[in-house]
Amino acid sequence: MNNILFIAWHDIRWQLRQVWTLMWLFVMPPLFFFFIGSVTAGFHASMPGGSATSLAVVADTPGFLAEQIDLRLRDNDFEPEWFDAAQAPDAAPRVLTFGSHLSDRIAAGERVAAEYQTQASSLSRDYEVIRLRRSLYTVLADVAV
Repeated sequence: MNNILFIAWHDIRWQLRQVWTLMWLFVMPPLFFFFIGSVTAGFHASMPGGSATSLAVVADTPGFLAEQIDLRLRDNDFEPEWFDAAQAPDAAPRVLTFGSHLSDRIAAGERVAAEYQTQASSLSRDYEVIRLRRSLYTVLADVAV
């Protein structure tokens, strides 16, 4: 066993005398962490300094759920603006449309359809749909609780 420890100790001493070994052991890992962290830092949507996604929400008499839907949309980085069907914007890039009497129909146990129209590209559209569904499912969970 002493021979093995002797060989290992001398091998470590010889390796640590090499400049390249010290550089790869102590200098390069922090540099890699810095660069990888800098590159991947922008992948999260709710970073400080990021802007929320504007969203036109069209609903005739949304009732008491309008406040909860608004809160959950804002939690998922949307900036909702509420409109009646008569005031619905024609050229909005993102429109979420609910049927009339939203809160009353949900309280009665009826199904309510939500329609989402966007002009975003496919990848951002998928991300928006995921965030939108998360918002609406959270509202549904809040209602159930």
